[in-house]
Amino acid sequence: MDNGNGTEICKICNLSQGLDRDQLLETNGIFAHFFCLLFSSGLGQKGKEDEGIKGFRAADIRKELKRGARLKCHHCRKKGATVGCAEPKCKKSYHLPCGYKYDSLQQYFDQFKSFCKEHRPSQKINKSGPTRKGEKKDNVCTICQDKVLRKATMKTLWVPCCQEFFHRECIQ
Repeated sequence: MDNGNGTEICKICNLSQGLDRDQLLETNGIFAHFFCLLFSSGLGQKGKEDEGIKGFRAADIRKELKRGARLKCHHCRKKGATVGCAEPKCKKSYHLPCGYKYDSLQQYFDQFKSFCKEHRPSQKINKSGPTRKGEKKDNVCTICQDKVLRKATMKTLWVPCCQEFFHRECIQ
């Protein structure tokens, strides 16, 4: 779909620009961000990697668009909210970019779950880490080399294997 100025837009979130590092892809005239497809609650990769959009078949995407047309985004109040909070008792639905803007947590592995701000899991830091006795750690994310708060927050992540803090965006 074209937004009127020659730029294609995602049929799921209705935006041309998705999350960082996301791609707008096309199959059978349907444009969608790959991450919007991954986190849509009623959609699965039923095809092979080279079918549709990386395994998301056009017919399945159309079904998900139809399902989403009945769901209003908790944040922007517009229809088409195909991402649902993974907490079973929570009924919030949202567009992936809206959820991200309002601090939802996306898990980029296994079932590709999304949690709204109220239900996002919090990280427990091993009190024996993240520094060893006498060792001083830098407050620098080793991926981007920018300063990082040495505390588990919505923007930071502690990795137990190397006992380092990273920006959550850098890891994801």
